[in-house]
This record gives sequence, structure tokens and C-alpha cells, in this order.
Amino acid sequence: MHADDHYHDLKNYVSSMGKHSHICMVYRDREEQITALAEYFRTGFRLGQKCVYISHPDTASFVRNVMLRAGMDVESDVKDGSLTFLTPEETYLSGGDFNGDNMIAKIEQMIADAYSDGFNGLRGAGDMNWALQANVSAKEIIAYESKCNRLFEQFPLMGMCQYDQRVFHPETVRMLIKTHPTLLKDGHVFRNPNFVTPDRFLAMLEEKEELRLAV
Repeated sequence: MHADDHYHDLKNYVSSMGKHSHICMVYRDREEQITALAEYFRTGFRLGQKCVYISHPDTASFVRNVMLRAGMDVESDVKDGSLTFLTPEETYLSGGDFNGDNMIAKIEQMIADAYSDGFNGLRGAGDMNWALQANVSAKEIIAYESKCNRLFEQFPLMGMCQYDQRVFHPETVRMLIKTHPTLLKDGHVFRNPNFVTPDRFLAMLEEKEELRLAV
């Protein structure tokens, strides 16, 4: 890891973000990705929120190890239900292929379950690289991200969607950024001036030709 002040802005933001926050994290290396994620979950534990991370198992294992080295009691958090690691097959792809509306329904159920289990909110994050190996189009992922904003308006939900700019197509990344009110990029936090609300964005997306998902 770099010196503590290398991602000072990023750490301060993820430790102070409120409920109803939908964040697009565009990263270019694991250090930036995991620095944000560890601080994000550390704050969730402190505030009594249910934390969920969705990723390939290899990425989840890496995240666990980094959090352990940072002094976080990961095994205890998993045991008491504060932290859950899920795979894309258990969430985005649970029906075989991706269906954005089904995933949104799953998130609603996760929120209800978090409150039922005594937590005061749901704090989720996902490494979206799974989409590159799945039977899913760029426009399906982009539409899903836009629709998710309606969830963030209604429910006590925080979400950090992580996109590796080295592997996702630049035009697709630009469109994805427009679906998030907040952007984390190059270690800095931005209130996204290019954010487009779901109704406007989805109408615009319908008129757009198909996009490439991967570079």
C-alpha cells in the first residue's frame, strides 16, 4: 500500500457517505479498489450496517486477506452476519442469465433481511468483472445501473459498483458513469455533473446502438 495520505480524499468520503448513495468506482489497479472497499466496509461495521460484497471467489479471497492485514476481524464479521461474500452465480446470474429486474428484486429482499436481522441499513459493493464472462450485453448492464437509482431513492441503501477501466470498453464506462450520482476515480471523489436520472437516461439508451462491453 502507498502512504496513508495517498487516498486521503477517497478514505474520507467513503467513511462519511450517507444512506441512499450510489457510487461508480472506476479503478485501474487493485490497490485503489481495495483501499476504497476496506474503508467502506469498516465504516459499515461501525454504523451497524449489513455489508455485502459480490465478486468472483478469487477476488473475495484477496479482499479478505487485505482486510485481515488491515486489522479487521473478518471471520467474526462473517460469523455474526455483518459481512457476507456472495458470488455472481448467487446473485446477478442466479437464474442462469442476467436479468436486471430480478437482481433489483433480490436487493430489495436483502434490505428487508438486513433490517429483520437487526441491522440499520444495507451497504453493498460489487466487482463487475463477472459481466465480461457472462451472457450479458453492455446495454443490459447500463440499463440495470440506471434503474438501480430508484432503489437508492426509496431505501436505506449504499452501493459501490466497481469497474476496471483496463478491461471495460471506454464508451461503455462513460455511459456507466452517467448512471451514478457519485464517481470515484484516480483516488478522488466527484459529485457527478454528468449524472442522468433514470427516466431520461433509459429513453436515451433505447436510441443508442449496441455498445461493446469489453475492450
